[in-house]
Amino acid sequence: MGETSIILEIVDEENRNITKNIQLQISEKPIHVVELKRDGWNLIAICQTISATDVDTTNITEIQSQDGKSLYTGEFADYSNLERLEAGYGYWLKGNKGVQFDTGVASGTLTIPLQRDGWNLMASCQERATSSIDMSSIQEIQSQDGDSLYTGEWADYSTLDKLLDGYGYWIRGDRDVIFNAKK
Repeated sequence: MGETSIILEIVDEENRNITKNIQLQISEKPIHVVELKRDGWNLIAICQTISATDVDTTNITEIQSQDGKSLYTGEFADYSNLERLEAGYGYWLKGNKGVQFDTGVASGTLTIPLQRDGWNLMASCQERATSSIDMSSIQEIQSQDGDSLYTGEWADYSTLDKLLDGYGYWIRGDRDVIFNAKK
Protein backbone atom coordinates (compact mmCIF):
# COMPACT_ATOMS: atom_id res chain seq x y z
CA MET A 1 0.00 0.00 0.00
CA GLY A 2 1.25 3.46 -0.78
CA GLU A 3 0.34 6.55 -2.67
CA THR A 4 -0.05 7.16 -6.37
CA SER A 5 0.71 10.53 -7.92
CA ILE A 6 -1.25 11.86 -10.86
CA ILE A 7 -0.11 14.98 -12.67
CA LEU A 8 -2.68 16.94 -14.65
CA GLU A 9 -1.48 19.48 -17.17
CA ILE A 10 -3.70 22.26 -18.46
CA VAL A 11 -2.53 23.31 -21.89
CA ASP A 12 -3.24 26.57 -23.71
CA GLU A 13 -4.28 25.07 -27.08
CA GLU A 14 -3.59 28.23 -29.07
CA ASN A 15 -0.01 28.79 -27.87
CA ARG A 16 0.70 25.17 -26.94
CA ASN A 17 1.94 26.27 -23.50
CA ILE A 18 1.35 24.45 -20.25
CA THR A 19 -0.51 26.92 -18.06
CA LYS A 20 -1.00 24.82 -14.92
CA ASN A 21 0.43 21.69 -13.39
CA ILE A 22 -1.72 20.01 -10.77
CA GLN A 23 -0.42 17.05 -8.80
CA LEU A 24 -2.85 14.79 -6.93
CA GLN A 25 -1.89 12.20 -4.33
CA ILE A 26 -4.21 9.22 -4.16
CA SER A 27 -3.85 6.92 -1.19
CA GLU A 28 -4.10 3.21 -1.86
CA LYS A 29 -4.83 2.54 1.82
CA PRO A 30 -8.40 1.28 2.15
CA ILE A 31 -10.44 3.25 4.64
CA HIS A 32 -13.45 2.40 6.73
CA VAL A 33 -15.13 5.33 8.40
CA VAL A 34 -17.45 5.09 11.40
CA GLU A 35 -19.48 7.90 12.90
CA LEU A 36 -19.37 8.68 16.61
CA LYS A 37 -22.75 7.88 18.17
CA ARG A 38 -22.65 10.45 21.00
CA ASP A 39 -20.83 13.48 22.39
CA GLY A 40 -17.97 12.49 24.67
CA TRP A 41 -16.55 8.97 24.89
CA ASN A 42 -17.34 6.36 22.20
CA LEU A 43 -16.21 2.75 21.97
CA ILE A 44 -14.80 2.14 18.49
CA ALA A 45 -13.04 -0.77 16.77
CA ILE A 46 -9.65 -0.75 15.11
CA CYS A 47 -9.66 -3.17 12.17
CA GLN A 48 -6.18 -2.42 10.78
CA THR A 49 -3.12 -1.61 12.93
CA ILE A 50 -2.47 2.14 12.69
CA SER A 51 0.65 3.99 13.89
CA ALA A 52 -0.21 6.84 16.29
CA THR A 53 1.41 9.28 13.87
CA ASP A 54 -0.99 8.15 11.10
CA VAL A 55 -4.18 8.58 13.15
CA ASP A 56 -6.35 11.44 11.92
CA THR A 57 -7.20 13.25 15.15
CA THR A 58 -9.25 15.99 13.47
CA ASN A 59 -12.13 16.77 15.88
CA ILE A 60 -10.89 14.08 18.31
CA THR A 61 -9.53 15.14 21.71
CA GLU A 62 -8.31 11.81 23.09
CA ILE A 63 -8.02 8.10 22.31
CA GLN A 64 -7.54 5.64 25.16
CA SER A 65 -6.77 1.91 25.29
CA GLN A 66 -8.12 -0.48 27.92
CA ASP A 67 -4.80 -0.38 29.76
CA GLY A 68 -4.96 3.40 30.21
CA LYS A 69 -2.50 4.42 27.50
CA SER A 70 -3.64 7.54 25.66
CA LEU A 71 -3.09 9.45 22.45
CA TYR A 72 -3.89 13.10 23.16
CA THR A 73 -4.34 16.03 20.83
CA GLY A 74 -3.97 19.75 21.45
CA GLU A 75 -2.07 21.05 24.46
CA PHE A 76 -1.74 17.55 26.00
CA ALA A 77 -0.07 15.99 22.93
CA ASP A 78 3.32 16.02 24.68
CA TYR A 79 1.95 13.51 27.19
CA SER A 80 0.87 10.88 24.65
CA ASN A 81 2.08 7.34 25.37
CA LEU A 82 0.12 5.31 22.82
CA GLU A 83 2.38 4.34 19.90
CA ARG A 84 -0.14 2.51 17.72
CA LEU A 85 -3.72 1.28 17.60
CA GLU A 86 -3.75 -2.51 17.31
CA ALA A 87 -6.11 -4.28 14.91
CA GLY A 88 -8.84 -6.31 16.56
CA TYR A 89 -9.11 -4.28 19.75
CA GLY A 90 -11.55 -1.64 20.92
CA TYR A 91 -10.53 1.87 22.00
CA TRP A 92 -12.28 4.74 23.74
CA LEU A 93 -12.38 7.80 21.50
CA LYS A 94 -13.48 11.24 22.74
CA GLY A 95 -15.20 13.56 20.27
CA ASN A 96 -18.56 14.97 19.26
CA LYS A 97 -21.53 13.04 17.89
CA GLY A 98 -21.34 12.73 14.11
CA VAL A 99 -17.53 13.07 13.86
CA GLN A 100 -16.15 10.48 11.44
CA PHE A 101 -13.13 8.32 12.25
CA ASP A 102 -11.18 5.89 10.04
CA THR A 103 -10.95 2.49 11.77
CA GLY A 104 -9.04 0.82 8.93
CA VAL A 105 -10.06 -2.26 6.98
CA ALA A 106 -9.42 -5.83 8.12
CA SER A 107 -8.24 -7.95 5.23
CA GLY A 108 -9.22 -11.58 5.69
CA THR A 109 -9.97 -13.21 9.03
CA LEU A 110 -9.07 -11.28 12.19
CA THR A 111 -8.88 -13.39 15.37
CA ILE A 112 -7.55 -11.85 18.56
CA PRO A 113 -6.89 -13.33 22.04
CA LEU A 114 -8.39 -11.64 25.08
CA GLN A 115 -5.55 -9.81 26.87
CA ARG A 116 -6.68 -10.55 30.43
CA ASP A 117 -9.20 -12.46 32.53
CA GLY A 118 -12.49 -10.59 32.84
CA TRP A 119 -13.48 -7.61 30.69
CA ASN A 120 -11.62 -6.73 27.46
CA LEU A 121 -12.21 -4.06 24.80
CA MET A 122 -12.53 -5.89 21.48
CA ALA A 123 -13.36 -4.88 17.90
CA SER A 124 -16.13 -5.89 15.59
CA CYS A 125 -14.83 -5.57 12.03
CA GLN A 126 -17.92 -6.88 10.29
CA GLU A 127 -21.63 -6.60 10.95
CA ARG A 128 -23.09 -9.92 12.08
CA ALA A 129 -25.88 -11.41 14.10
CA THR A 130 -24.89 -12.40 17.62
CA SER A 131 -26.42 -15.83 16.96
CA SER A 132 -23.41 -16.51 14.67
CA ILE A 133 -20.85 -15.90 17.46
CA ASP A 134 -19.25 -18.86 19.23
CA MET A 135 -20.04 -18.11 22.88
CA SER A 136 -18.61 -21.36 24.29
CA SER A 137 -15.68 -19.54 25.96
CA ILE A 138 -17.20 -16.07 26.28
CA GLN A 139 -19.43 -15.20 29.23
CA GLU A 140 -20.80 -11.87 28.01
CA ILE A 141 -20.59 -9.26 25.26
CA GLN A 142 -21.74 -5.72 26.03
CA SER A 143 -22.14 -2.63 23.85
CA GLN A 144 -21.41 0.92 25.00
CA ASP A 145 -25.19 1.39 25.23
CA GLY A 146 -25.53 -1.41 27.81
CA ASP A 147 -27.09 -4.03 25.50
CA SER A 148 -25.69 -7.46 26.38
CA LEU A 149 -25.41 -11.00 25.07
CA TYR A 150 -25.10 -13.54 27.90
CA THR A 151 -24.36 -17.26 28.07
CA GLY A 152 -25.56 -19.89 30.54
CA GLU A 153 -28.48 -19.19 32.83
CA TRP A 154 -28.53 -15.48 31.89
CA ALA A 155 -29.00 -16.12 28.15
CA ASP A 156 -32.74 -15.42 28.44
CA TYR A 157 -31.90 -11.81 29.34
CA SER A 158 -29.83 -11.09 26.23
CA THR A 159 -30.70 -7.80 24.49
CA LEU A 160 -27.82 -7.55 21.99
CA ASP A 161 -28.81 -9.04 18.63
CA LYS A 162 -25.95 -7.92 16.35
CA LEU A 163 -22.44 -6.51 16.39
CA LEU A 164 -21.87 -3.49 14.18
CA ASP A 165 -18.84 -3.11 11.91
CA GLY A 166 -16.35 -0.55 13.19
CA TYR A 167 -17.51 -0.40 16.80
CA GLY A 168 -15.96 -1.78 19.95
CA TYR A 169 -17.52 -4.08 22.54
CA TRP A 170 -16.75 -5.24 26.04
CA ILE A 171 -16.06 -8.99 26.00
CA ARG A 172 -15.92 -10.95 29.27
CA GLY A 173 -13.98 -14.20 29.28
CA ASP A 174 -10.72 -15.83 30.28
CA ARG A 175 -7.33 -14.61 29.10
CA ASP A 176 -6.21 -16.04 25.74
CA VAL A 177 -9.78 -16.95 24.65
CA ILE A 178 -9.87 -16.21 20.91
CA PHE A 179 -12.43 -13.68 19.67
CA ASN A 180 -13.21 -13.40 15.95
CA ALA A 181 -13.28 -9.69 15.12
CA LYS A 182 -13.88 -10.72 11.49
CA LYS A 183 -14.59 -14.18 10.12
